[in-house]
Amino acid sequence: RPITRETLIPPSAEDMIAKHELIFSEMQSQTESHMEAGQKEARAQVVKVGDTLLHVPGAVFSKLFQTVREALDISVGATDLKYHRQHLKLMAKQEEHKLSLKPSLRPDDVDRLQILEMERMHTSVDSLRKHAHEVMGKIGRVAKAFGGLLDRATEQTLRLMDSTVLPEDLTSLELDDHLRAMRRKNLRQLQRLLRGGMTYPSGKEGEKEEEEEVPAPVAVDGRTYLQRTWRALPLSSLTLKAAGWTKSSLKTDEEIEREKALLEEGDELEEEETEEEVPESYMVEGLDTPCQQAAVNARDRVFQQFLNYYYKQVADHKQLILAQLRDEMLWKKIWEQLISKCKGSLS
Repeated sequence: RPITRETLIPPSAEDMIAKHELIFSEMQSQTESHMEAGQKEARAQVVKVGDTLLHVPGAVFSKLFQTVREALDISVGATDLKYHRQHLKLMAKQEEHKLSLKPSLRPDDVDRLQILEMERMHTSVDSLRKHAHEVMGKIGRVAKAFGGLLDRATEQTLRLMDSTVLPEDLTSLELDDHLRAMRRKNLRQLQRLLRGGMTYPSGKEGEKEEEEEVPAPVAVDGRTYLQRTWRALPLSSLTLKAAGWTKSSLKTDEEIEREKALLEEGDELEEEETEEEVPESYMVEGLDTPCQQAAVNARDRVFQQFLNYYYKQVADHKQLILAQLRDEMLWKKIWEQLISKCKGSLS
């Protein structure tokens, strides 16, 4: 068979090598171009993931707080409604007894009415105390559960972020102008963005935290970062006692005076107060990068929000409960005066 396209065949081996080198050179150039474009795209994706991670913990922790708050509001609302219905029935009985007390009653009827009203008073106070323990118990248990959930969620979030590829891992790649604009913010910018005014779990603004130990650099998966330890959440502030509620909060003035008299006589009081269990909280560790710092900042911010909500729930219920208790004690004095006046008119 004769040679086809003879003109395309180089006249010598040297010319053939030169022609192939041009082809290989072009292929190499195209390969390098594709690799560089792929590297920049990978870098851009890593930077975008890192920027997204800055806001994920805040969204997750806020949703956790919202879910717990809604569940607690529903549960406490049902308990309040149940007690309110019972309280209305007792108040209706109180009004009935009040209207039944007339000077025309016989002494036996006055005594019977007095006994009925005293029984109603005891039932009302016992019901109020039972309701107080029930509703405060619910609030306290949910608060401690939330603290534990937030603690574990923070720990798992930091672990996840520690295993994530970060822009700092791609040190061999040069950044173009577009990627430089996408680079992660420094810590000061991050704090301004995510926290605004600095607040602390103690509820005081501008208060400096205890100085933390400077973490030592450690190698993790072939990377060198600062391994940092963040302080534990102050879960002791989630106890009912820290929120201003104890069993002795429901003691009446008569009970307090009686206890004082017993102490003056040298008698020992029965110890009713039991030490409230304080949930444990542990320090969390993670790589000292803006993503991890954002997670810890979000944890502290949401914890402070829940703490404010928790203290308000306890304070509001305490105010209502003590107001009803004072009303019962005041009515007891008024009732005794009415009974004494009614008996005086009969004699």
